[in-house]
Formats: sequence, structure tokens, C-alpha cells
Amino acid sequence: MRDGLIPNMFPEGEREGLYHTADATLWFFHALAPLPRGDRRPRDARAACCPTLADIVEHHLRGTRFGIGVDPADGLLRQGAEGYQLTWMDAKVGDWVVTPRRGKAVEINALWYNALRLLGGWLAQARRVASAEPIGAHAERGRDVVQRARFWYARGRPPLRRGGRRAAATIRPAGPTRSSRISLPTSGARSRALAGGAGRGRASGCSRRSGLRSLAPRDPDYKPTTTATCGRATPPTTRARCGPG
Repeated sequence: MRDGLIPNMFPEGEREGLYHTADATLWFFHALAPLPRGDRRPRDARAACCPTLADIVEHHLRGTRFGIGVDPADGLLRQGAEGYQLTWMDAKVGDWVVTPRRGKAVEINALWYNALRLLGGWLAQARRVASAEPIGAHAERGRDVVQRARFWYARGRPPLRRGGRRAAATIRPAGPTRSSRISLPTSGARSRALAGGAGRGRASGCSRRSGLRSLAPRDPDYKPTTTATCGRATPPTTRARCGPG
């Protein structure tokens, strides 16, 4: 653990890990969640991890490496640093970061909310109520912001403006493939809508032959080609078709 982050890679032949990841640390909380409940040992293991998990949350609240930190204005987790790819979409060719995604990515905030809710529950189980209450408050604040449409775009309503910038009204595959399968901070109906939209090939552009597209074909920015050759990223000047998506 370094500055509230776990490494996402240990390069061969190196003694230090690489820590440029915004989601790997938050997946750690998710990995602890499904441990069997009938045995006392998983509860003890989670209790033993609570100080480390609480330290992770504190670093994220204050802000840590690579611009990873909570925006005090709305309680959402933002991330991003020039030259780094911090989400699971981490393709990089030389100095070219294929998908920077700097800002407040939807699935990163779903993981953040999930981590806060899990840690709050485990602290309460360990009878550390004084520590659990502020964690729960941070979780509810983030949930309320999302429920007020920070990440939800209702048809016919203009996207939310913030800081003079218009929020994107597109739904990317990160929504249905990552967020809706954990504790996404939206209602059950909205989670089902995300998954349903993907299945019908509307919201995220599901292709029957190649899975989820990055955009629906009806989107004005949709391109029928990709900058990847089925697993090997190439510079944007060399575009190659990679299946129908």
C-alpha cells in the first residue's frame, strides 16, 4: 500500500510496483465482500483489514497520487494525470494514452460508493460506530448527487452543465458492463435500464457479433472503425476495422 493505493502491476525485474490505477484499490473492498458469512474467520479478516481500508478512504478524501481524490464540491471521486491511463481502459502506445478518461468516471464512482458502504457496514459490525457514521455520510452524499442526475441523462432533458462545460449525454460501455453489476448508486429501475439498453443495442451500442460498442451507431460521434486491431492498439492515424463494432 502506498498513499492509499495498491499497485496494479509489478513489472518483471523491478523491485517496486506501479500504482497508476484508480479502480484496483476500490476492487479490493469488493473482493472482501463475498466471503462466507457462516464462518467467523471472514468477519475477523475484514475486521483486521478495517484500519487499512479506512486509511485508503482517508487518502482518497484528501487526495492522493495522479489526481485521484474526492471533489469537495459534490463528493464524487475524480482522477487523472497527464500521460497516465488510470481506469480499466488502460491501453497505451508509447506516450499516447488511448483513453485518458480524466475526471469523474461513472464506474469509478460506483466502486467508490460501494467501498464506502461496505466499510461503513464492517466498521459498524466491529462496533466502531463513531468511525462508521462519517463513512456512511460520505456514501449517502455521493449517492444523492448521482440520483440528482450527475450521471443520469433523461431523454428530452439537456445534459447537466458544470463549470461552463456541458456533460456528455452518451452512455459508454463502462456503465452497463461495470457499474450495474455492483452497488451502483442509482435506483433498481435505472440499473435495469442500463443493462436493458445495452441488450437492445441502443444505449451502449450492443453488437450481436462483437459485444458492446464504445458508442451506439446512432450517436453522431460513432465511427464504424476502431483504433485497435483486435487487441493491439495502433496510433489514431492508422485505423483498422475490428469486427462489426
